[in-house]
Amino acid sequence: MINELYVTIFKHKINRNLGEDLIKDSKKFNSDDKFLIFEKEIYLICKNGYHKTKFNNNYFESKLDNTATTRSFKTLLNIKNLLI
Repeated sequence: MINELYVTIFKHKINRNLGEDLIKDSKKFNSDDKFLIFEKEIYLICKNGYHKTKFNNNYFESKLDNTATTRSFKTLLNIKNLLI
């Protein structure tokens, strides 16, 4: 499961209204991929890999009008381990 987890981190807090619109818009895709929105992050499960998901960095940035970067959870753990 950890191989399927990605985190999109935004520059600014996610606008609540845009987040709600994003959730509605995402339902038009017939996808096994799921995501959860937090204050400045989106946690994304990509069943078939990030390179195949419709919920990529560009999609989130355009829908939320916010700059972001996306990393695999494994990469974030490696960064954390480097800092400890």
